[in-house]
Amino acid sequence: MRLTTKGLLLIAIPAVFELSLLSAIVKAEADAAAAERWGQQSQAVLAQASRVLEPVLVADCVAAMKAAVKVPVTVKCRLGVNAQEPEQALFDLAKKVKAAGADVLIVHARKAWLQGLSPRENREVPSLDYTIVRRLKRAHPDFTIVLNGGITSVEQARAELEYVDGVMMGRAAYQEPWRLLSVDPLLYGEPAPFALPRAAALALVPYIERELAEGVRLNAITRHLMGLFRAVPGARGFRRHLASEALKPGASASVIADALAQVVDNSRNLSNIAA
Repeated sequence: MRLTTKGLLLIAIPAVFELSLLSAIVKAEADAAAAERWGQQSQAVLAQASRVLEPVLVADCVAAMKAAVKVPVTVKCRLGVNAQEPEQALFDLAKKVKAAGADVLIVHARKAWLQGLSPRENREVPSLDYTIVRRLKRAHPDFTIVLNGGITSVEQARAELEYVDGVMMGRAAYQEPWRLLSVDPLLYGEPAPFALPRAAALALVPYIERELAEGVRLNAITRHLMGLFRAVPGARGFRRHLASEALKPGASASVIADALAQVVDNSRNLSNIAA
């Protein structure tokens, strides 16, 4: 399995100060609305995590989906919720969803605390315990088990593949996507598709041009590229150029080329780039 992301109307002509104030108010309202949406989404995620308290319901859902679709049905869960004992809660859930026909179980190797911790804290505070997931795999050798949570490098993922069938990288892959260029050499013994992140970014240009022709705004794509050159000389200039230019009406793929010109390209091996 290859390792493979949300009325104010002025009648008079406003002065410069008034325009600045209006801009700040509108931005504050937009930020507040965005924060509210993120908060609602995070609470929804925690509510979904609580489904581990209802393994029979989850299994029924899996069975219904298996009966309705031809694609694989996967389940993602935590070790447990609140004061649950993971050895009991997780193993019980795994047994039931497996019997219901689930193709894959993805386990985020930490508990979810629905009271006392915020959604953000739930991503960091409960301690990770990979050993429980390893034991789960040993108990179900014929069930595909994927480990998730705290995997920050392909090297770490490769080590965990000794114990489980697959590894899911989340924030690390999003924040430092250049790390994924080492997947083929390290896991499959094949050359990386691109030697450097800059080459990978250039390969996006035809895709970006097609999406722009369909009416997609450039910043909807470039906002996912901000971490591409983390710790590479010129990364700050790259991010600054994308942030200022990709938002402009009519922004084209040339913004990418101009941003890449800020990056110092050389032949350094990616393994030598600081995290």
